[in-house]
Amino acid sequence: MWWDAAVTDASWAHTYTLTVPAEETARRRPAQTPVPAGVELSPGPPLESRPAPDLRGELIAVTECFAGDDDAGTGEAGTGDLLGELFNAAMHQGTCYPHTAGMVPTFAELAADDRLGDRYRGWVLMDLFMIATVGRRELAAMADTLRALGKTAVEAPEAVAAREAVTTAVPGLLDRWEEASEHERFLLAALAAACSVPAPDLGTIRDTASGTTREGTIRLIDELAEGNLRADAEQRALGVLMKDLGSELG
Repeated sequence: MWWDAAVTDASWAHTYTLTVPAEETARRRPAQTPVPAGVELSPGPPLESRPAPDLRGELIAVTECFAGDDDAGTGEAGTGDLLGELFNAAMHQGTCYPHTAGMVPTFAELAADDRLGDRYRGWVLMDLFMIATVGRRELAAMADTLRALGKTAVEAPEAVAAREAVTTAVPGLLDRWEEASEHERFLLAALAAACSVPAPDLGTIRDTASGTTREGTIRLIDELAEGNLRADAEQRALGVLMKDLGSELG
């Protein structure tokens, strides 16, 4: 289980302002070249990523998230297993709970821990993406039912709290941008877009994505970041983006 959380911690409250000029927005989203019928796009070149400096240190970093939890089975568990337990504690079976938001600072701190390699850091960033978008993705899944019942689509309070907690944490994570690998930047850009927080441009990642399936993922990130989608379109887009990001994780 690699992806599948707000007490707002003042240490994660940052002021992060980034204004993107109109000409820069146009550069980021050049005219799309139609793909001929029957042509299968490649996934794009592997994103540059970094291994953990020390595997034991990486395991210790994740184990520390369970400090004080006598029920956590951390004895012989590996790093991936522990991350699965952590996500399950925040969102059991992918469901958002009133306590989910309060766990977000733990995920945010772990995502910024230099003891983690990019593989597991990617899992944690994906967890944050799922926590931030769970309410909107659920609305997309329930759209037809809600429409048939004549009910208004309203994000659950616990999902709103979780999204706001992640949004508070994102600027602190973006502080890592200059030192981050391509893999981390790609996931950070997607997380920021899901939370309507401006992020720096993807640069060479964008350039090398031309003509690949990753190009479509980046366009989706751009559309979400611009914030011009209708609520129902945004909800559907987040679900698609979640699947696209999953294909980038190891």
